Formats: sequence, C-alpha cells, structure tokens
Amino acid sequence: MKITHFTNSFFLIEAADTRLICDPWIGPMKDTATWSFPLTDNGISILNNINPSYIYISHLHTDHFDETILGSYRDKTLPIIIKDFRDNRLYNKLVKLGFTYIIQQEPWVPHIFGSFELTIVPSDSSTSDNNIDTAIDYDLDTSIIIYDRDNHTVFFNNVDNPLSDNGFADVLAFVNNYYHRKIDVAAICPRAASEYPQCFLNIDRVTAKEKIIKKTLQSLLQTLQILRPTYYIPAGGSYIIYGRHAPLDQYVAHPTNTRIAEALHELQSKCLDNIFFLEGCGSIMLREGNIEHMTPPIPLPDRSLMVSSKIPAAYPHDQLSIPTINIKAAIELAKNNYYARLQNINPLSAWEIDIFCYENIDLSSTGNLKIAHTTHQITLRNPLDTETNSERVFLVIYIEQRLLSLLLNKHVNWNMAASGSLLLYKREPDVFVPDVPFSLNFLTM
Repeated sequence: MKITHFTNSFFLIEAADTRLICDPWIGPMKDTATWSFPLTDNGISILNNINPSYIYISHLHTDHFDETILGSYRDKTLPIIIKDFRDNRLYNKLVKLGFTYIIQQEPWVPHIFGSFELTIVPSDSSTSDNNIDTAIDYDLDTSIIIYDRDNHTVFFNNVDNPLSDNGFADVLAFVNNYYHRKIDVAAICPRAASEYPQCFLNIDRVTAKEKIIKKTLQSLLQTLQILRPTYYIPAGGSYIIYGRHAPLDQYVAHPTNTRIAEALHELQSKCLDNIFFLEGCGSIMLREGNIEHMTPPIPLPDRSLMVSSKIPAAYPHDQLSIPTINIKAAIELAKNNYYARLQNINPLSAWEIDIFCYENIDLSSTGNLKIAHTTHQITLRNPLDTETNSERVFLVIYIEQRLLSLLLNKHVNWNMAASGSLLLYKREPDVFVPDVPFSLNFLTM
C-alpha cells in the first residue's frame, strides 16, 4: 500500500491496480474565508492527472467535497463511495455535478473495491468538540478503514469525524476482530478546525489559542493511546484565513509539527513506531505493515506570506448573485421557520442570539471589528428561554448583509460560514454550547 498525503484529508491510496482518492480539496473552501494549506498549483487538474479508480467522500463539508475539483473531473462514470446517509444531500449534490455511479455504503459493512476492502465508520453519537452533548444531531461525518487485501495492511483515516473514546475503541475492536491485526497507519487531525478562538472578539485570543492547542494535543494523545497504531500521520483541518478576514489567521489554534512531535514523544517509546509528516504530497510505501520507502513532502511555505501575498481577496460567495428579496421580509420568514423547526427539538440550554448585520465588515490588523453602521438586527430565543432564566447563553454575531441574504436563501451554508471564519462573535459565558450555533442551520427561508 502506498499512501500519499496532499492536504487536509486529501489522500491517494494505491495498491496493485487500484487507486482510491479520499476527500479531494485544494484551494479556496466554498462558503468560508479559508484556503487549503499547504498550497499546490494544480488543484483543478489534479484528479484528471491521478486518474483514480474510486473516490471516497466522507461528508459534504466543502473541505472534503470540493465541487470545483469534482465538477472538473472528466469521467463522471467513476464510482463515488459515500455513506448511506439519512438524507440525500450529498448524493443529490454528486448527481447535480453529473456523476452517475454513486455507491451508498452501509456503515460497519466491509465492501471490496479492487485491491481494497473499505469500511465506513459513522459518527457514533450526538456529540461535538470532545464529547459535549448536543440535542441537535446531524448524520454528517464519517471515517474510513482501508484494508489492502494483497499486502495485509490497515489504514484508518478518521477525517474530522468527532468520534468519542468509545467510538475509537470500536474502530480498534473492528480491525482486531475482522482482520486479526492492529491498525498499521492512522491519520488523525492534530488541530482544531473551528472558528474558536480567532472569531471571538471579547476574549484574550492569544491565551485561548494556546489553551486550545494544548487541549487538542492532549485529545490526540488520548486517541492514539486507544487506537495504538504502528504509524501516525497528522492530517485534516489545515487551512489559512485569507482575504478581508486575514487578520484573524494569527489566532488560529494550529500546533506546529514540532509541537505535535513533542506532545507524542513519550507515546513513541510505548507503542507508536513513527510519526510521518506528509502533508504537502509526501508519501509512504508499506508492505505487510512495514515501511519500505518514504518520500518527504514539499517544503511548507510560510503561512504569513501566503496570507499576505499569494491569495486573492475575494471569497467564493462574493461571486454569487444575490437573490432579489425584501431583506426584512426574508428575515421574518426565516425567523418563523427557525421557531417552527425548533419545536421538534428539545434543546439542552436556553439562549439568546443577537445578529448584527453590516453593509461591510472591516477588521483591524489585530482582528478587531471597526465601528460600522448596523443595517439590520435579528434576535433569536429558543423555546426554553425566559426573561428570568439565569442559565441563558448569550451569543452576539456580526455578519455582512450580503452574506446574510445568501444564508437565508440557502445559497451559502450556515454551518460552513460559521466554522469557516466568516462570522464574528461575542458570547457569555465563554463556553461552547453546541445547540446554540447549530440552531442557526434552522434560520433559512
């Protein structure tokens, strides 16, 4: 088995005459202010150059399901492998791009594809961010177990599926029981891919960045102690913030490779044979679980240079046509839908969300919001909320009016815009309560 890591969760897995691509994404991430890192020059043509046998898409977030790259692929009869999700959003998007051979695979059921046996691992609970409970559950993320049938090698790519400790234990048990071996290579995200702390204006973002890095590395260590793979590849969530929100990039909580290696140093003496930093087209060749050859990645460019000089200022959603709507009427309709959809949910917390809309958002070099005129304001409360509720969570959101119009009309996805550093926040208390931001997905026409 040969594993080549391009960027984020974009892997090329090769064995015998079979080539499997996982989550191709290179370039700007739709509905966000983020760009894949490290950068490559051949994003659009890369799939045609590789000519894969199969493509696995873990979920529909646009850093895993890149419509530009997939839409440019010449052979729309190529088999695309996805989970059999409860809804057909990802399936329908692939059909819209012209793909005609879409395999919807049941989770935990191995299927043979050429030289590989693939097993899709679903998200295991309604949790997020290290097992914090949420009542708003989405059947969204997946991971994949890839078994090379000729060389008897197991590769587990977690992608960014928020599995619990029990979920990772289930993965290990499946591999042990089904293939009677340990996991040879595991690709796990060593960094937080979220809007915190860079988008939160009322906190010490420098201190919060360090806190999140330490927390994420501790979580990674715990996960690897459960999975106990022979080799580890840091993967997933690597991006830079560009354009008019570029000042936020300095606060993104991404540990350096040196810090990742330091955090896992003790583990290497116990069960981990090696860490391979391959992001940027590096690769390893394995036979019977042993490394035969390793090709280093391209040298990583300086993040600050990429932010300042290599990236265009406009975002993908800037190119979208704004629907001709009465924004006030659209807001009222979306609010009515928000409350109607919440009737089917039993939220775990009470909240108040205040959305302040601006013609344009302008940030200082330190990532602070410059004073501007508010064009619209939206206030949202959940059904549990009362004026006397002392447990209320307060969230303030700052957003551009153009983006708000696109979100209300479903031309842009709330979840992607939020996690993609397009929205700015203040919250009290400074605690992540998943139901609060997740509820924004209900605010559409």
